[in-house]
Amino acid sequence: MDLQNYNPMYVLQQPERAPGYVVSAELWNELFHLLTAQGNNTAEAVKTLIDKMVSHRDSDDHDTRYYTKDELAQYLQGGDTSISIEVFTIVSSDNGDGTFTYNNGTADIVGQLTAEGHQVFTLANGTYDLGQNRVEAYVNDTLHRSAASGGLAEISPNKVALTQPEDAGAEITIKYYERISLGGEQSIILSSIQPQRTANRSILWFKLL
Repeated sequence: MDLQNYNPMYVLQQPERAPGYVVSAELWNELFHLLTAQGNNTAEAVKTLIDKMVSHRDSDDHDTRYYTKDELAQYLQGGDTSISIEVFTIVSSDNGDGTFTYNNGTADIVGQLTAEGHQVFTLANGTYDLGQNRVEAYVNDTLHRSAASGGLAEISPNKVALTQPEDAGAEITIKYYERISLGGEQSIILSSIQPQRTANRSILWFKLL
């Protein structure tokens, strides 16, 4: 059955017949056959719809304009914020040639000093988004530094500078966020009906088809 061109068959009749009208055998047969045809028509349409849904569910063939539930799963994970921490120890605060030296726990690394004397550290394990205040530093597990509060400058996705240089022996712990979980910021709803918007509720709606 071609569902796009399917036309439901209706059998409702409202004849204006006078009281005492006698229904003939021919009319009874006509009505009976009409009801049978209508029932078969509806049953065939329902069966075609069920077959299509089962076939679609059990195969990889679907409209690529829309995501399947499995395809959406990777975006709907909760608590998957990725936080990285790298710890450095300053070996030499100024080498006298525009550089300084720090240790990452396994080897000494020569870092650059900016024209202002800021100490630039290069992250080895990941990156962060610039301008989002997603990186911060702690000096000797005590002093906090960030672009928002001061003492830290975001140089590039994998470079951070201390704008208040530290001396040899100082331990610098750099904490940065590589990915922020969407689940913690919005209410995620999967439904066929669009949810109601409210002033104090942030909603991300995925429409089920």
